[in-house]
This record gives sequence, structure tokens and C-alpha cells, in this order.
Amino acid sequence: MLHNILFPVLFYYVTSLTSSRGDGFTASLIPPISPRSPFYSQILAANKIPITLTNITLNRTHYQKWVQTKRTISKNDYDDVVYKKDAYYFVTELYIGDPVQLVYGIFDTGSDIVWVQCEGRAGKGNLAYYNQSKSSSYKVVDCKDSNRCQTNRGDLSCSTNPSDNTSCIYSIGYLSGDYSKGVISSDIISLKPNWEVLQDFVFGCSNDNPLHHAGILGASNSVYSMPKQIYPDDPKFSYCISGISTKTNFVKFGIDANLTGHTVKILQHPRLKYYYMDVSGVQVNGIDIKVDPSIFAMAPDGLTGFVIDSGYGLTSLSSVAFDALKDSLYQILGPATIYNSVFEICYPGSKFGTFWPYKPRPKIGIRFRDWVLELEESNVWHITGSTNLECLQVQRTLKLNNISVLGAEQLFDVNVGHDPINNLLYLQPMDCPTGN
Repeated sequence: MLHNILFPVLFYYVTSLTSSRGDGFTASLIPPISPRSPFYSQILAANKIPITLTNITLNRTHYQKWVQTKRTISKNDYDDVVYKKDAYYFVTELYIGDPVQLVYGIFDTGSDIVWVQCEGRAGKGNLAYYNQSKSSSYKVVDCKDSNRCQTNRGDLSCSTNPSDNTSCIYSIGYLSGDYSKGVISSDIISLKPNWEVLQDFVFGCSNDNPLHHAGILGASNSVYSMPKQIYPDDPKFSYCISGISTKTNFVKFGIDANLTGHTVKILQHPRLKYYYMDVSGVQVNGIDIKVDPSIFAMAPDGLTGFVIDSGYGLTSLSSVAFDALKDSLYQILGPATIYNSVFEICYPGSKFGTFWPYKPRPKIGIRFRDWVLELEESNVWHITGSTNLECLQVQRTLKLNNISVLGAEQLFDVNVGHDPINNLLYLQPMDCPTGN
């Protein structure tokens, strides 16, 4: 699933993309528990909530109380709902084509490309998909277009179909084992709430992927990403996701972007277009874990470093750093209990007291050169529903690599501003502005 995705293996370069935008604009980030979300019905089904019960407030505090008291959900108690792992899948509505068709994209700063579910994908189920044959403005990118289809990179190619050998084909692979394949295409894209129109927008039209969710709205530093296509000369943007997961949040582009708060230097890799942060260490209760800081530095091959990724659910640390974090917590709390392959650092709730969050848990911080981002306690410790264990919401990085990732769940109620031109990231804890 998407929260295990880190590096798409598709890299390519586009010299120019057209956009009609000359000012800033704001788009909605819709939470999965909202009736506007394509995840809404499956989240309710996973929690065994009748779809008629729509007045739900889902947040961490309510979740913790529900688990502690083992209460059941009733028609008169909408506030206590089991928190499911898909709750960080925030989507943006995209209206593609002429006439417009509604599709969804998961906002993901760790992905290069925007791709959507298209007509012709087998097993698409009830997903909103794009029927390209019904759009008069739809175009397939020609594989001879060297600006938009660089076949020498290995992940783009000309179609091998004898009846169509001119289309540019893409294939993205993810470390989780998921993938997306299809045709590089262009069309008109419109964005609510202000119906901003982007002409000749380049995206992947996917007809082959095993993913049972919306497409991906890539927002990395790649020229194929949403920010770079909207504002090629100044692709700044910001987003802020509230801990109250029923509320619609916002991503702001251009001059609307909120670039305030503490700054973090962003490191540019010549090939990989992810947002590597200049991280000096990880702390527990204000003390650095015992690990060589070089484990967080960006390596020439890009496979060591510390990135920020809105499409990655939980923060993850390389094995060396994760074990050092585990050792630091051992010094405070004693041996940890392993809950499953994801949650390796868990303790009985009784160790912290009966009720959340009245007895403090160990504080986890990310140390930058001149300040420390102390992660909100309710975004870091999570109670498992069946065992009364409290688990640290930090996992060991998947596969054998040294990448660490600052994930979306640990940045609830933090405004995140991206200023790629000046290689700066802005982080500001705040009550995120929300809508219905």
C-alpha cells in the first residue's frame, strides 16, 4: 500500500510544461472519513459503522479513549471510532478533460508523477476513473517527443503494440511491490474549489496497477510533479493536515503557500527528486540517540538520508537508527514488546497510566542544525485495539536500505511549507485551518 511506498523508480526530464496560472490557488485535501472521499464507504465498513451514521468525529484522542475503555460504537455515540491505517489517505479532486470527469489523486510529496485510474484498467471496481475516450482534449504523448518521453532512462519506452508503436509508455515500480503502468498523456485539468484550469497537463493514464485506491498526485521536486507543472519557475506550496480526521484540509500553491515557521535546509540530489532534509539526529526526551549522524546524511546514490514524504504514513528509520532509538527507550522503559512486523516498540498501557494522555510518554524529536521538531505525543504513541499495548508510531525502514522518512501521521497539526527554489522547508506547529 501507499504508506509503504518510498521510491518510484521512474525518472525523466521535461523541458517545458504549459500552465495558465499566474497567481496562487488553494485546493482541498479531503480526509477518508468524509463523504466526499472515495475511501469513505470502505473506512466505515472496516469499522462496522452503518453508512447512514455520517456525523462522525474521528481523532486520536477519541480513539485512545475508545480503546482504553473498550467501548462499542452506538448510534448515540459518534465520537468514539476505531482509528484505521488508511486515515492518512487525503485526496484532491481532479476534474480532467472536456467535458470534465471527476477523479481523485492522493497528495504525495514522495512521488514524481501525477497518474490517475483510467478506462481499460481491469478490476477497477467502484473507483472513480477517467474515461479518456470521452474527452475531446485528451492526447497521448508521442514516444518521439524527446522532451516528454526520454526512453534512454529505462522506465519510459515506445509501445510494442504493432497497432500503436508511437505512444509513450510509463512503468513505475515501488519498494512495496506495487506498481503503476500506462500511457503518458496530456489533457486539461481543473481544480476545485476555484476551478483553476491547467492546460496541456502531463500525467500517467494507468490501465495496469494492483492498487485499490485513487491515483497519485505527485508533488516531488520533479518537473512532472503537480507544483512544477503549475509554477515551473517558483513551485512553492504548503499543506497542513489536522489531527481531526473528518475535517477537510488544504494544500496551497504559489503565492498562497504558507512559508512560515522554522526552516530546514533541503538537499538536492542530481537524479532523485525527493525532499532530503538536513537532519543532525533523533532525540528521546531531549537526548540524542547513540548513532553516527552520518546515517541521516544524503548519500551520492540517494539510498541514505532523511526525506519528508506526505504519502508515507508512519515515520521510519534505517535499521541502525531504529535500533538506537529502541535502545534509548529501553533505558527509560525497559524491554519493549513486539506487536507485529510494523510495530516493534510497544509497552503495556499500564506503564503509562490508565487514561490517555495524562501521564507523559517519552518525547521523540527530530534534531536539525539549529532547532528540534518535537513530535506531538498523540501523533507518536498509538494504542492497539486488541492488546492494550501502546506502540511507538515509528517503524524500521522496509527492505535493505538506509533511508529514513518523516511520515504524514507525525506531522498532524504542523504546517509544512516547501520552497524548492531556495532549498528550504518550513515547519510550523499550529491548529490547521479546516473546512467541511
